[in-house]
Amino acid sequence: MKLGRLTLAVTLVISTFSLLSSPSAAATGNTIFTCDYSAGLKARPIDGSGTQSTIGSLTACVELEASGSNIYIGYGAIRRISTNGTGLTTLRTVAGQYGLLINGNYIYYGYEYSKKIGRMNLDGTGANDNWLDYSATTSAPYSGQLAIVGSYIYFGGGENIYGKSIWRIPLTGGTPTLFVTDADAQAGIGGIDSDGTYIYWTDYRVGEIGRAAIDQSSTNDNWVTGLSYPWGIQVADSYVYFNNGNYIGRILRNGTGLQNNWVSNTSGQGLAIADAGVNSTAIAGDTTPPTFPSSETFSVAENTTSVGTINANESATITISGGEDSSKFSLTQSSDSSAALSFITAPNFESPTDVGANNTYIVVLRATDSSSNAGFETVTVTVTDVADIASFNSLAIAEVPVLPTARQSRYLQM
Repeated sequence: MKLGRLTLAVTLVISTFSLLSSPSAAATGNTIFTCDYSAGLKARPIDGSGTQSTIGSLTACVELEASGSNIYIGYGAIRRISTNGTGLTTLRTVAGQYGLLINGNYIYYGYEYSKKIGRMNLDGTGANDNWLDYSATTSAPYSGQLAIVGSYIYFGGGENIYGKSIWRIPLTGGTPTLFVTDADAQAGIGGIDSDGTYIYWTDYRVGEIGRAAIDQSSTNDNWVTGLSYPWGIQVADSYVYFNNGNYIGRILRNGTGLQNNWVSNTSGQGLAIADAGVNSTAIAGDTTPPTFPSSETFSVAENTTSVGTINANESATITISGGEDSSKFSLTQSSDSSAALSFITAPNFESPTDVGANNTYIVVLRATDSSSNAGFETVTVTVTDVADIASFNSLAIAEVPVLPTARQSRYLQM
């Protein structure tokens, strides 16, 4: 296997379903883990402070996934180690294994040179190395990288000739279909992750990150450019984190605030984010979640999109967490402790789209500080009516009027 083809598939997805999984969501945790097969497994706080710590004693560590208090490592064998660096265990040796994904109660694993996907329980039992076999679709890529969103598993990577596209296949099986092609990829798709709305991937040799909407409404294979051999990638809260040569980089999910060389990194392949006991001493002093001193209610006139500014009482990442009308809103981080809440589409008082159709929109916001303490606020936005006033753009007379003509009287002289 050539170094240029080593890449990372990092997807942390919380699911309670045994087969059809819920949509992917951003990961949470107080620690960024990275690895490669020469430098081993490293960890540092999610806020970028401090220096990297070595976790356990690992070699041949390329793929990383986090679940609960464990880190899972993949590359020809699937192993598990506690986030505090103890209990290294080999769960299964799988020839040609490369991609790795934790979703719900299962470990999914892909192959660098095979068109199939395996699955087993988190404890390594019940393994089926041919769980999804799509070898009949000759144009599909190998399963070097994996992500699950909704009822589909997305895959890509593998040998360079097949590496420029991401495909998807139902978790129940069937025929895979093309999801996106990275037109300028040279060494194939690198790491893949998703926040449930977009699929993100790294383009190793070109030095880019691509992004495509799950509904295929938009694709930008040059979403982030100018990087240095990006491999692992993971969405966490408001950021997309990625390995970038000897650094960890990050960018806000709205595409702003790019930090190519955010913090140094000595293990530049796998990347995962989770809570870690090894860093508990560094965060033990802060257990208080952020609060929202700003108003919980807003009143907005119809036909406008801006709602208002959301403030946290400390430096925090503010995100949309839920709410029955959450799909109607967007949130843009404007400072380290504030964000702007807006409607995606200006509301119409006469045609409300909120649940209940009563012009009362509800969204739940989350503020997460650097110690992963999270506070929540339910915001109610009431849309008010604006009187419709008729107006004239122009006034015209259909016919030219006949004006009276002055006539001079003439008198006959007798």
